[in-house]
Amino acid sequence: MNNTGHVKEDKKIFSGIGIAFLVCFIVIVIARAVLIVLAKNIIPAEKYESMKLTINMIVSVISQYILAYSVLLIMLSRIKAEKPVPKNVGADGILKAFICSMPTAFFGNLLGKYLSALLSSGKAENHISDIVGSMNPFVIFMTVVLAPVFEELIFRKFIMDRISQYGEFAAILFSSLCFAVFHMNLYQFFYTFGFGVVLGYLYVRTGRILFTIITHSLFNLNGSVISVWAVGQLDKDKYKTFIEGGGRDHKLLEEILPGLAVYMSYLLVYIGLVAAGIVIIIKVINSKPAFEKREKELPKGTTAAVMLCNPGMIAFLVVSAAVTLLPVLFAA
Repeated sequence: MNNTGHVKEDKKIFSGIGIAFLVCFIVIVIARAVLIVLAKNIIPAEKYESMKLTINMIVSVISQYILAYSVLLIMLSRIKAEKPVPKNVGADGILKAFICSMPTAFFGNLLGKYLSALLSSGKAENHISDIVGSMNPFVIFMTVVLAPVFEELIFRKFIMDRISQYGEFAAILFSSLCFAVFHMNLYQFFYTFGFGVVLGYLYVRTGRILFTIITHSLFNLNGSVISVWAVGQLDKDKYKTFIEGGGRDHKLLEEILPGLAVYMSYLLVYIGLVAAGIVIIIKVINSKPAFEKREKELPKGTTAAVMLCNPGMIAFLVVSAAVTLLPVLFAA
């Protein structure tokens, strides 16, 4: 077990992690700006406008997944990695984790929307939902394939393997916080934190990063493809006209009924998954799951101070909070 004499040294390690994330963020900002300027100068204006969304996604992949994450890997590679000890959880853990992600997404999304509306007097807009709702093939590929692979390798495999030695539960919360903060979007913050906890717990229990990648991919597939498709099946204008007409236009009902059936079916399944997820989460909490004791596990009561109250993490959290909140506040 760790002792108080190591606390100062441990703070330096987590400060280094914070600095690495801050540098990673700076690389993303600079790389995006440079790549966008290059794209505008190389691609004809008319073609650029028609391909703007795809170009932005490609720029995001290069700046974040290739450049910034490479910098992060290099800066943190000196920290010794220790893979979590599997707790005999099989592939069924993927299904349970996916179900548990439903209530975290539902309530986290509501909280993100509420706070964004409160801070902006209802004027802030969630541009991420507009991008996802576009059903652009590259956006779908990035959301369902690239994001789960890269984000799980970074925030679960790479980060958690290096900080689980300070306590598995603390590592789950720390990696989830970094995962949420790194999205730099208030709308996404709460549900990505909750989802990060689910994924972190799955990784600690199984020790298999493939399980978290699959779970993450299923989560994004539901949120960015299936739900968008299901909602899109209902013609909202015709449905509104039908309701305003008192529901007496049988011809209009026949037109909207197939889409309404798809939408309601998805809604019922989603509500069922949210309820099932709540039950599973309560059962897990009540079971008081045991976590492996680690050699460097932080003394009780020092975890938050060591992991977060250090120059590097404070700088990273302050900068990321500013980037996350300012667009919402200035929308007011």
